[in-house]
Amino acid sequence: MQTTNYTNLDFLREISDGNDIFYKEFISLFLTSAPKAISEMEKSYVAKDWESLRQLSHKIKPSFNYVGLKELNHCAAKIEDIATRKNDTGEIQMLLDNIKSVCAVAFKELEEEVKNGLL
Repeated sequence: MQTTNYTNLDFLREISDGNDIFYKEFISLFLTSAPKAISEMEKSYVAKDWESLRQLSHKIKPSFNYVGLKELNHCAAKIEDIATRKNDTGEIQMLLDNIKSVCAVAFKELEEEVKNGLL
């Protein structure tokens, strides 16, 4: 049964240039750091700490791109923009919910990639 993955690791494979250790370590680092960053984004949002939310959103965007989560890169960019303007109309919560929902599946995909990729 073919399923559509949220992640697309082509770009990460390209920049890894055949270095399996870098490839696996990047995915492992993403799996460790992204959940923490998303949690911090939520805390900043609840506290209306716009500058912290802006910085966290800005910082996570490249990581989303490296693992092919372009939709989440766009979500983080929108959060960054809204936090910069300090003008949330409830959109940030929807964007954060989308990030969490997609990541719940993407994290499982990436865990499988690391597990299956081990020699």
